[in-house]
Amino acid sequence: MGANGTQALDGRARSIIGPGQALQRDRLMLCGVIVTYGARKSLLYATLQAALGSGIDRAVVVDNGSRWPVRRDLAEDFAERVDVVRLGKNAGSAPGFKAGIARALELGAERLLILDDDLALTPQTVERLQRSLDHSAARSGFARCAVCAYRKSAMERMILVEGQGLARAVAPPILRFSIMRLLRGLVAHTRPSLTSEMFKAQGPTAPSETSRVAFAPYGGVFIHRSAVEWIGLPDERFSLYWDDVEWTYRLTARGGSIVIDRGAPLGELEISHPFRKPHISRFHSLLLRDAGPGDYRIYYEIRNAIYFSAYPARRDISYLGVRVAAFRLGIFALGIALRRNARSRVIREAVNDGLNGRLGYNEKYPLE
Repeated sequence: MGANGTQALDGRARSIIGPGQALQRDRLMLCGVIVTYGARKSLLYATLQAALGSGIDRAVVVDNGSRWPVRRDLAEDFAERVDVVRLGKNAGSAPGFKAGIARALELGAERLLILDDDLALTPQTVERLQRSLDHSAARSGFARCAVCAYRKSAMERMILVEGQGLARAVAPPILRFSIMRLLRGLVAHTRPSLTSEMFKAQGPTAPSETSRVAFAPYGGVFIHRSAVEWIGLPDERFSLYWDDVEWTYRLTARGGSIVIDRGAPLGELEISHPFRKPHISRFHSLLLRDAGPGDYRIYYEIRNAIYFSAYPARRDISYLGVRVAAFRLGIFALGIALRRNARSRVIREAVNDGLNGRLGYNEKYPLE
């Protein structure tokens, strides 16, 4: 890259980081970015120990409203290898990862590995991600690519069961319901023995080692600083859910690529989304799971999914209108049948806010 290109990238980086904050680019550095909250000290320590022992030079930990002295304890146990950013309260994943990624750029990180606070790295995973990113960059340049480690619980269905359909489709799952899927859910729920060949998912039985996707979850994303300077930081207005989808989708929407590398497995210390339980349909799941305390999960999940579909993904308006109308009708009718009118109102409010672009932290639905 010539001098003008380097200056342009540095200018974008300064606008991301903020005025008056100098960039330190005196050496190459691989930096991990981790967000933690609540009482997850043991999980965070296991993640940090694995990361720092696997080739990560330094880690940025964002204290997103933890209930223990994160800065003090990490300074005692990890010294200068861990940098802490404190947000004061749990504002959600979007503000957390935005702050952490910005700090990593400020520290001079050339490559960033985004991690949840319950993921375990191995040296082989880091080496594989390095090679995969170099391979992708050889074709398109570092600014236009990212790779992602393979997390079985989060990606097995994405790649194996649906043949990457879930990863490539930019419509949220709540708007991709079908009669066949509902029928399959009814049979599986009431008569598991009758889930015969006709209901088995038609996916590839021997997927390739790498899979191109439209977006990826935060956990395991390996990206060069120039790509972050190109697409910007996560949008903190999402607060929680779909912020990682929107952020990574910017890369592919602009012609870049994201590759999930199955040869770079990422261990999970705690399975994500433990609040999800099997139900007959997605409608049942949204109405029945986590009554009362779980309203904030439902609200942010649906609001942000609808917003993403209507704005960043720019779905065809006729497609979106018909699907949203059917979703509203299904939730309303099933809410009455299941006597979950309060949850039905939360869902309808989320749909309206998403369609009208009302994002940000909603005080009616505080996070844990």
